[in-house]
Amino acid sequence: MFNRKMTRTKRLLTILIALTLIVTGQLIWRQRAEVDLELFPPLIPDILPAVSIGQSVTIHDPYAYPGEYHKAQLHVHTDKSFDGKWPMESAVGAYREAGYTYLAIADHDRVTLYNDLDGPDFVTIPAEENTVPWPFWPLGTHMLRLFVDSHAWSGDAQARINKTIKAGGMAALAHPNWSGNLQTGQWTLPQMLALHGFHLVEVYNPHSNWRKDTQRWHELIRRRGPKEPIWAIAVDDSHSEDLFNRGWIVVKTDGISKKALKDALLRGSFYPSTGPTVVFGVIDELITVKLKGDNPAKIEFIAGNGDVVSSVTSIEASYTPKGNEGFVRVEVETEGGKRAWSQPFWLEPGEAL
Repeated sequence: MFNRKMTRTKRLLTILIALTLIVTGQLIWRQRAEVDLELFPPLIPDILPAVSIGQSVTIHDPYAYPGEYHKAQLHVHTDKSFDGKWPMESAVGAYREAGYTYLAIADHDRVTLYNDLDGPDFVTIPAEENTVPWPFWPLGTHMLRLFVDSHAWSGDAQARINKTIKAGGMAALAHPNWSGNLQTGQWTLPQMLALHGFHLVEVYNPHSNWRKDTQRWHELIRRRGPKEPIWAIAVDDSHSEDLFNRGWIVVKTDGISKKALKDALLRGSFYPSTGPTVVFGVIDELITVKLKGDNPAKIEFIAGNGDVVSSVTSIEASYTPKGNEGFVRVEVETEGGKRAWSQPFWLEPGEAL
């Protein structure tokens, strides 16, 4: 009996060593596309430059479009995923009953179609959470492919983004700091900067670190700039009711349809939230924030270099840009730790008056 146990142990150790060697060899052989950060410096310096007295500033407001605000969930799994526990009808029904207008069913490596509950006030979006194998499947990073009707089987991350766009869809990078898949699931900043054509990054996902995800998104847009906008989203990534209604986006769409949602996602007319309902905008050359309800929250205005340039605790606040910030974004935090993020308000300094 003892010899049999030793034999099993040796076999297990041999298998583990072999797998380790295979993974290590694959990691060395198959390098992921990255950029050299020294060759891709931030567009906004660490120390903000001086501004001219009376300099005019144009504020680009992603919310300055017609429409009504709706709650949307862009990342949910059903029992069609290998690790999903929710029956399709239960998952979709729960989101509809909770007041969501848009729901993307993003099962692992498959597009699950289910529109039995669709109607004038509720729309499901075909999608998938696609594994980008590295060094081999099922290891690697995860990418949301929205508005697509078939699975992307092959290619590196850029190839899958290209296929998504060709199919009329949108790509999002999921949980950048996720430590799963034997540490191969992270989207590092050099990796993200090497990619083009995606528009969304998760800053909140229950399976990741939202602080690090937010910081990584901030550094990404600081280097990428307004010509290739990358917008922030919050999601549940729910595999059962345990993670239901944790994070979502509030999106401003002109009507209720797949096209209206896609248009709003492309232009950044939405904000991620884990609780607060907020109206972000620009009024009389001020970036403004107003919370729904009477409970005050901490409101921080953050410049492109990461400095908090204004912080108040209130139900509303405003900030007058100086013009040297590059962009200003807003974070709202309630007393209970619930948060909302604005998209960046990009600034275009004009001539001194």
